[in-house]
Amino acid sequence: MRYVRGSGSFFAVVFCIAMAIVVWNSPDNRPISIIATIIVGAMFIPFSIWRGLKQNKAILESVRIEVGDDYIARSQVRIPQLRINRQEITAVDELSAGLCIRTNNKTRALAIPNALDEDDYKEIRDVLASWATIRPQPKSSKTQNLLIFFLLVIAIGIFIFSTSLWLVLVSSLFLIASFGYYYWVLRQAQGVDPRTRRGMLIVLLVLLLMAAGKLIAFSNAFQTWISSTSQ
Repeated sequence: MRYVRGSGSFFAVVFCIAMAIVVWNSPDNRPISIIATIIVGAMFIPFSIWRGLKQNKAILESVRIEVGDDYIARSQVRIPQLRINRQEITAVDELSAGLCIRTNNKTRALAIPNALDEDDYKEIRDVLASWATIRPQPKSSKTQNLLIFFLLVIAIGIFIFSTSLWLVLVSSLFLIASFGYYYWVLRQAQGVDPRTRRGMLIVLLVLLLMAAGKLIAFSNAFQTWISSTSQ
């Protein structure tokens, strides 16, 4: 259910932005634009959530957790097994989605989803609790994640709708830096589904192309203004 809520929130934001773009660019045909956008959204959002749920279910069903006397390992479809020895563990964080095993190497972290069988998850948690103190997720972390989400949404809105060159430039740099950082983290991290990396790379490339297009449009508008004032 957390995945459904997360996917629904994300696609709702995307849908609202798409509707705003269509309405903004079609002031003379606003009712038709709104109806057309709603129809497309009504088809796109359920399909995207269904596809995401299907993929998420396939991943969860393929997850295998192996606990030895001095190690824990995880494997799943499309990802090689990641094994962490007991002496490598520096902390175990309990997040909303399950447990996250930390090491001194930030690229070596192992996630234990709480969507596993309840008895298996409890058994794994008890073993990890005997190895290290399980830390609850701090409230500041949740607040920080929410703040980053809202900043990204605001930056996307400014990037799309602003007619100021400087605001578009600043929002473009912020978005490219943010998604570029997330892509770099995914590239460095072990045990990440290659499709997740590809998805983030696609988002980054699309963002770069859109930023280039908007800056070219500003450049053309500036040249047109210079030409008109020089005549």
